[in-house]
Amino acid sequence: MTQVVGHRPYRPAGFVVRKEAFANKTLVHNYGHGGGGISLSWGSSALAVDQVIYSGHKQAAIIGGGIMGLTTARLLQEAGWQVTIYSKSVARHTTSHVAGGEWGPFSVHDPLVSSPAFKRQIQTAAKIAHQTFSSMVGEHYGVSWTELYSMSKKPPEPHGEFDQFYPFKQQYGPGSASLCQ
Repeated sequence: MTQVVGHRPYRPAGFVVRKEAFANKTLVHNYGHGGGGISLSWGSSALAVDQVIYSGHKQAAIIGGGIMGLTTARLLQEAGWQVTIYSKSVARHTTSHVAGGEWGPFSVHDPLVSSPAFKRQIQTAAKIAHQTFSSMVGEHYGVSWTELYSMSKKPPEPHGEFDQFYPFKQQYGPGSASLCQ
């Protein structure tokens, strides 16, 4: 029996957005989001598009029909490019299709290993992605704000580099007013 699983490679140094030249072609790598792909999709894809947007070309081939491929394709289309997507599988058979959609770009990198340049990159990607998803809230896109609760025996750790995206936080403990009243 064959078992199919989703693979979200984790890279302690963080995800990769980098262009590489091949004669008269440009390849832009956009991979390794380690489970933060949906959260960072619009931001990371915007960084990838920035690598080629002023190249003078207006045609692109996107390799992969997951969240990164589709958001990159959409951003290029919005910029007036002709886009062709090449994918081994249709969207409903990709890892992105079965991924959860909670916005939270955590565990994408190890802050003790990743470079200052990557930390700037993830902040830019997170800001763009958060703004894009925030602008999509409503029935038309199926994006909504929802409360998130976590239970733990120890106090929550701060979100660190992402605190700016979580302005409303409340900690409840023993003796706190019940949430279910």
